Amino acid sequence: MPDTASKNTGILARLRARRERARERRRLLRARWDSLPESQKFLTQWAGRGAISCGATHGVMEKCNYTCTSCYLTSLANWAKPLPYEKVLDQLKTLRKELGHGGKVQITSGEVTLLSIEELGKIVRAGRDLGLDLMVMSNGQRLFDKPDYLPRLVGEFGLEKICCHVDVTQPERVKGGETEADLHVYRDEFAELVRSTRKQTGKALHAAHTVTVTEENLDGMTDVMDWMLRNCDAVRMVSFQPLAEVGRTQDQKGAEASFDAVWERVQRACGAPVNRDAVHFGHEECNATVPLLVLDVGRERPVVVDVIRKHSTWDRKIFARALATEVEAGGNVLSTVGNGLLAMVSQPWTFLTGSAWLFVRGTMLLPLLLSTLMRGKLPRIRPLMVVVHRFMGAEELETDRGKERLEACVFKLPLEDGSLVSMCEMNATEMRAGLTRAQVPERLLERADEHSKAPV
Repeated sequence: MPDTASKNTGILARLRARRERARERRRLLRARWDSLPESQKFLTQWAGRGAISCGATHGVMEKCNYTCTSCYLTSLANWAKPLPYEKVLDQLKTLRKELGHGGKVQITSGEVTLLSIEELGKIVRAGRDLGLDLMVMSNGQRLFDKPDYLPRLVGEFGLEKICCHVDVTQPERVKGGETEADLHVYRDEFAELVRSTRKQTGKALHAAHTVTVTEENLDGMTDVMDWMLRNCDAVRMVSFQPLAEVGRTQDQKGAEASFDAVWERVQRACGAPVNRDAVHFGHEECNATVPLLVLDVGRERPVVVDVIRKHSTWDRKIFARALATEVEAGGNVLSTVGNGLLAMVSQPWTFLTGSAWLFVRGTMLLPLLLSTLMRGKLPRIRPLMVVVHRFMGAEELETDRGKERLEACVFKLPLEDGSLVSMCEMNATEMRAGLTRAQVPERLLERADEHSKAPV
């Protein structure tokens, strides 16, 4: 058993490490805020206040087992070799330097679950050892075909976040005439996999869902949002992504699949207007990030509550203060609670005003909750984050507005020289094609080029 002196030394070391991470976070947040265009520095701007940025890998496994008609990959993707582990590790280290401890990183490329569990698990473990907050992005097929894949990633390698992409742009799922509602069978399979993995591993796995929005499936976004409201116990984030003309995309971008049009369909499922401008993470034309509460009060449909109401200055100010509160999450429940208590002591005004806000908002919901209890039902309240993320095509990148959006970009990928590049720039220019080409074995390049010229 370690002696008391050793224990105290360990505690002091952890406190010093925590203090150093806090200093690093403040420095990175300040740099992120300073880098934003002046037009994007507003009260509910998340970048530079509550978060630094996001990142993603590339080249890890460019191959994919799907042929989505709205794909950002190049025609050479399925000829490319997986990136060597050492180069993936270099990408993660670059992202850790830029995003800090707890930086949010997507492990993505083509379909990274085509790697063996051990290979992908090694990447996940390395990212977690660096202090990154990782999410594996997938179309889900490999997870469905190999029932032990996700539980092992979670239980053995420490994965905490998974995202599944399902929509009608995936020919492998659409046999002819299917709508987004018809594809709920796959979404149900994903939700059940998340629930069973939590139960099997005893870990708190978080899940998200991404959807490409085209002119064809625009009206189906109401059905997708309705599914989310009914399954947010399993999947607590959804990202709607209007089509961008990048990569090997075959679908044509229609004017109907606009930011506003997508949000109109989201609101139909909510049954009431929801504040689209609750939070922005980066440029306001790049994304909307909307936190909601979903109340199951025994009715046929859940009740959706806006966390940041459109005309409430108080909501926006409380949220802005919450963003500036330093609470280090992660680790076990006790450490997270302890960090929260430290934040309360060090920032009492934020704690008091936040408590008052919670009391007032809770009082507004009290009649609804009491009526549910009186009917012998137990109300359930769950969080849900709704995002609309609009990527750019090549033409928009060249406009003044496009350049301003790049300046405010919060979703970047690392290059070998240690710099970062916007996901839009990576996909809408020849950059990804060049990087993918470098991963194709020289003996296969001629065949790959001929294949890429063949009609689709």
